[in-house]
Amino acid sequence: MLGGVLEKAGKFLGGFQVIIGIIMMILGLLGIFSLQGIVAFLVGVILLTGAFHVVPGLGKYLEKFGTWLGGFQTIIGVVAIIIGILGLL
Repeated sequence: MLGGVLEKAGKFLGGFQVIIGIIMMILGLLGIFSLQGIVAFLVGVILLTGAFHVVPGLGKYLEKFGTWLGGFQTIIGVVAIIIGILGLL
């Protein structure tokens, strides 16, 4: 039951991946000296990996970094959820 709802939500939010990634990178850069800021920046990089090719000069390196981080996306995602929940408390 819950898995189906989460899967539908994930598919819906997938359409906004680039927008969410940009927002996460900006918020991460604004709070880069906090744990929440660092995790937000990493999540933004993972979400934008496929879009980095349009950035002149740095795009190639950002895409490689995002691909490397993608190997840790589950761990980073779980940490992001935990830190997000703790931030709300």
